[in-house]
Amino acid sequence: MIEEGKKELVYTKEVSPGKLYEEIYASAPELAPELDSAGEVVVYVRIFTNGDTLKLWVPEEYDEAFFNRIVEKHLIETEIKEGDE
Repeated sequence: MIEEGKKELVYTKEVSPGKLYEEIYASAPELAPELDSAGEVVVYVRIFTNGDTLKLWVPEEYDEAFFNRIVEKHLIETEIKEGDE
């Protein structure tokens, strides 16, 4: 079940989750995990992968197009790097 205050975006793409997190945080530093006043970690973005299915749980107030651009850029950069090998 998706977390309250989040929406789920689903893509059929294989990604590098760690690299994708870095790219999301570079584009929107405010989405990086942080500690709240009680010392609990607050996570704003979650990435789930299963084969070529990618699911993002993101704050509802963010536009889907924002994440679409980041995912597409990630895929293009990944393809370029794989082509160089």
